[in-house]
Amino acid sequence: LRRMPEPDEISWNNVLAAYANTGRDDGLVSALRLLKAMEENDDAVKPSTISYNLIMDAMTNRGTIESAEKAEKLLHKMETQFEAGNTAVRPSGVSYNIVINGYAKSGSPDAGDKAQALLERMSSQAERWGSTEVSPDAVSYTSVIDSFANSGQRDAADRAESLLNTMHAESGIAPS
Repeated sequence: LRRMPEPDEISWNNVLAAYANTGRDDGLVSALRLLKAMEENDDAVKPSTISYNLIMDAMTNRGTIESAEKAEKLLHKMETQFEAGNTAVRPSGVSYNIVINGYAKSGSPDAGDKAQALLERMSSQAERWGSTEVSPDAVSYTSVIDSFANSGQRDAADRAESLLNTMHAESGIAPS
């Protein structure tokens, strides 16, 4: 008899994605429960950056400020675990961009401020970790600009233009 292969990271992440992408609250709850089980069970496959990104993306697709804030808490958890030595959950530029884009989708009045703060944190982490993979890119900047555009703040246009200029002058990223 042939034994069934043990589920690997890809298998677990596919199940996480299936739960997370149902678009229903119970699917996201199930995905979070599975993520927690992966974290706590010594015999299970441990979550990776991809695992967390799947969950954060599902959260931010809800389009609320609360979902973006929850995703940012998960991102902070990744940062903490990475700094404690768990290299499998090193946040990537995609990780940060998911959350920044979540703020843009929310249309909340303070979304621009939160997105810009996260952009600055992303930049400082890239410097601290010595990693260009975490450096803000065109997606990062345009998502923050989108956050300002959707915020309805009185000074949103000025702040978006200022960030556009910063994007080009300081980061060398040409606006597209």
